[in-house]
Amino acid sequence: MRPVILLSSCVLVAMLSGCERDLACGTDLRYDRGRHRCICPNGGEWRAEDRTCVLPDGSVTPLDDAGMGDGGMPCEPQVFHRDADGDGFGDPTQTTQACERPSGYVDDASDCDDACESCRPGGSEVCDAEARDEDCEGGSNEGCACTGTGTRACSGGTEEGECTAGTQSCVDGVLSECVGAVGPVAEVCNGRDDDCDSAIDGPIATLACGSATRASAVGCSAGECRVTACTTGYRDCNEQFEDGCEVQLGTASDCLSCGDSCAFSCNDEGCDDVVQVATGAFHTCALRAGGSIVCWGSNDRGQLGDGTTAARSTIQPVVGITNARSVAAGTYHTCAGLADGTVRCWGWNGWGQIGDATTQDRPLPTSVAGLTDVATVTAGGHHACALGNDRRVRCWGAGNGGDGSTAERQTRPVLAAGLADVVSVSAGGGYTCAARGAEHSAWCWGGNIYGQLGDGTQTSRATPTRVSGLTNVARVHAGDRHACAVRTDGTVACWGDNAWSQLGDRTTTTRLTAVAVLGVSDAADLALGYGHTCARLGSGVVTCWGRNAHGQLGDGTTAPRATPAVIDGLDGVVSLSADHYGFVDIYGGVGDDNQVCAVTNGGLRCWGSNLVGKIGGGTTADRPSPVTIVVR
Repeated sequence: MRPVILLSSCVLVAMLSGCERDLACGTDLRYDRGRHRCICPNGGEWRAEDRTCVLPDGSVTPLDDAGMGDGGMPCEPQVFHRDADGDGFGDPTQTTQACERPSGYVDDASDCDDACESCRPGGSEVCDAEARDEDCEGGSNEGCACTGTGTRACSGGTEEGECTAGTQSCVDGVLSECVGAVGPVAEVCNGRDDDCDSAIDGPIATLACGSATRASAVGCSAGECRVTACTTGYRDCNEQFEDGCEVQLGTASDCLSCGDSCAFSCNDEGCDDVVQVATGAFHTCALRAGGSIVCWGSNDRGQLGDGTTAARSTIQPVVGITNARSVAAGTYHTCAGLADGTVRCWGWNGWGQIGDATTQDRPLPTSVAGLTDVATVTAGGHHACALGNDRRVRCWGAGNGGDGSTAERQTRPVLAAGLADVVSVSAGGGYTCAARGAEHSAWCWGGNIYGQLGDGTQTSRATPTRVSGLTNVARVHAGDRHACAVRTDGTVACWGDNAWSQLGDRTTTTRLTAVAVLGVSDAADLALGYGHTCARLGSGVVTCWGRNAHGQLGDGTTAPRATPAVIDGLDGVVSLSADHYGFVDIYGGVGDDNQVCAVTNGGLRCWGSNLVGKIGGGTTADRPSPVTIVVR
């Protein structure tokens, strides 16, 4: 008997797993194998306990309303999309199936942001800071020049100096016009950066000042146009740019207009404002109150500083010097200490006495190498020295540096060894002397043929050596072959060559150590020449002694004097200078062409040799008595 095989749909599809579960869900539901749940026709999850369908949004519908057609017959479910923001556009990622559209669902699936009611296809882009895509075109704030309602700095401007780019506001995505913008304008002298180049009152501001009456130079300082230099013979005493250089120094009516700086000799010839004088071998220079320097006399080596080598019997300004504090003249060179602490020299440079590390002559002022903090300067025969604010001495030129070197020349400054606390320095014919402050001593170095170093020998010294037996020194002065010191009690001591009684001891005996000058007890300053000596006394008069071949003693004669004699008619003297140049002629004879100049309360007075017009006044005749030299 053959077995009977019963066929059924389940048996026929026994290989297809899930049949029993589909039958378990019933004919109105389908089985979700992934979730192991029965799903209603509307996509909701079947809940057997109350025979309802739970949609993804949590809403509940009866089975009859969840996918059954008219008459309770099942329908073909449709896909609906969640519309959470109620703008009529559905979220393509949030769907459900149902025979009819559930509440909160729509047919559309084009919403790009279902949490934003204003974000929908065809919407209007809003220019704001929230970065939403209101028109659903894939970006935010398209076409907006700005967002929000704030302000910003305008583009294309600058914020340097007085310039500002200004600001502009954002209104509905459109930037307003710039407000408050300030652009660069031409620079003027007002203490502002008008052209916005990060420089206040730059060179253009000076040009904007224009010119001032009788001014040779103008400038801009602290926002004001100022006269910085006047033409010769004029001065800006009231510091008012509008009237320029209003004072003519050559007239009696204007003489006192500048106060102390012009309270000098006034007469029909002019107003003299010299504050220091320096005498070289064949030329003379004067420092004026304003810081300029004028020179006259021989100029064969450019020692007048006017850029030429032409001799001048009348006063010529030194080119480029406007802020000098001291001036010194050597044999054929001149030096000036400037207000900024530097030094400039000009003239002969064969021994490196210009100090620029060369031996090339300089007819114009040239900076001395490495000096930046100088208080005063002195010039010897073929060398020069500077006293620094550190009270130390630096020298350059013909082998007198004091640094221990035996080189015949130093073309740039060297420091004098072991010498500190210096209060006075003086360069002589081939040597240098200095006075120290606290111990009131004198020290010298260099050539010593005539005992001019005062150490009891005639041996040259490459480093400073103390002058023997000399105490209470206030100032020291060096001539060509002899030196002297003013002591703290006003007496004077000298040493060295004494061929013409220039040591003042009423002899002609050379002295290797210091001896007292007889008849001088209240000296304030000295000026030493080749064979003579002059002293400025505390009373403002001058007394001289020694050689007098050209009237350098100022007594109206050419007779030598072994003892000091006061110069008649000369008073109110504030400073002295004598050149100390001497020579030996081809027959072995000794000579000099010395002159002396004094700055007085009544102007500049000079006497002695006037070779090549070095005294001035337009002549070359010697002057055995003081004559007034008008500097204007």
